[in-house]
Amino acid sequence: MEKNNTGIMNKIETSKYYQAAEEGFWRIWKNKAIWFWGLFVGTGTGYSFFESEKEGSDYNYTQGSFGDFIGLYWRWIVLAIAVLIILSIIFWLISAVARAGVVMEMNDKQKNNRHKLEFEKTWLVGKKFFGKVFMLDLFFIVLVLMALTLVSIAFIPLIIVENLIFFWIFTVLVVILFILFMFVLAILKPLALVFTVLSKITPKESFIKSWKVVKNNFMEFLKLILTYIVINFLGGLIFIVVSVLTGLLAFYFYNYSLQDGNDLLLFGSLGGIWIVAVFIFLLTARAFISLWKIDILVWWMKILKVEKSKKIKKAKESKVPKKAKVSKKGKAATKKKA
Repeated sequence: MEKNNTGIMNKIETSKYYQAAEEGFWRIWKNKAIWFWGLFVGTGTGYSFFESEKEGSDYNYTQGSFGDFIGLYWRWIVLAIAVLIILSIIFWLISAVARAGVVMEMNDKQKNNRHKLEFEKTWLVGKKFFGKVFMLDLFFIVLVLMALTLVSIAFIPLIIVENLIFFWIFTVLVVILFILFMFVLAILKPLALVFTVLSKITPKESFIKSWKVVKNNFMEFLKLILTYIVINFLGGLIFIVVSVLTGLLAFYFYNYSLQDGNDLLLFGSLGGIWIVAVFIFLLTARAFISLWKIDILVWWMKILKVEKSKKIKKAKESKVPKKAKVSKKGKAATKKKA
């Protein structure tokens, strides 16, 4: 059993994906100057900080009370929505520059290990490719809006017919197809980003090229996804461990502060500082993992190109050279010489 485990570990450690992940890890670890940009190159996973919980309250959320709440605080609600939209746009614009800069700098770093990854330099490089990445994002949004429009148009005949059974069957099928479409777009977009930054092609061409890469190298793509799953698992494990430790420490602080003679304000402040520190740590870990995944993706795209060129070269070398055709005049000349 131990021999089998050792054999499996040896295979994993000698795998090119493991070696690329390990090299990428240390590459990011040694270049902390760009960690900040990792916050802007993630996949856009949303986190909800405001969750409503029902705890047996006697207060009834009636339509009238909701209307009264909107009537009283509508200015603040509009302001909050406006601020959220503005912050989202700012984040998006910064993200476009950061993604372009990180991809370009990672590519240069993998080519030349002496290349320095710097905070300001990443921003300046990203600004040069801002327009291309911005157009790629717009192209992605247009594709999503087109899909939603087609779905909406498809539902019009069903509403007119008013067949409830057929309506629900069609709804389930449309939802499944839409989810699959969004899943494919989510897979292709990171690849399209690398093509957009490193190649002089349009967003449409980058999506088409990404699709061809995945289709023609499906097994290698599955290995890349597996590598990502392992990295995400490690990230999730760190999050769980830190969250559990934070919860236990907070519980300890709370119980200890309730005892006589202990300063509630002091322990509350310490707990607050600890929570802020944990929040910063988790953001840093998320940024690191995002950069790590970008590094592996850039490596993956390059290694496919290298392997493809090697196969083409071998195919050319394996071809048997054809016999040179000799003209009739040439044959006659050789006979005379003889």
